[in-house]
Amino acid sequence: MQIHINGIEISYLSSANILSINDRKIKWPIKEGLFDARILVDRTCIEIFSADGLLYGTYACIQKNDELISSLNITEGEGSQIKGTIYSLKSCWQ
Repeated sequence: MQIHINGIEISYLSSANILSINDRKIKWPIKEGLFDARILVDRTCIEIFSADGLLYGTYACIQKNDELISSLNITEGEGSQIKGTIYSLKSCWQ
C-alpha cells in the first residue's frame, strides 16, 4: 500500500510488517491483517497512530506547497473496505 500526501510517500509492506515514510522504515505489526491508522499532516511533520495509540511514528519534513495532491495505491495483495477522510484546518498564522 502506498499513500502520497503533499509529496511525502507513506508505504506499508504487509509481508514484512514494515511502514516506510520516505526513506525511514519502522517495524509496524498489524492485527488480523488490517492496517488501521490515523495520519496527521502538519507543515513540518507527519504523524501516524495505530492500535489505539500504541503504535506511533513521526517524520519531520518540510512539505512542498506545490504538491498538495493525495493518492492511495494498493501495490501488494489486495485491499477491501478502504475508507478515509481528509480534513483541512485553517492556519492560525493567517
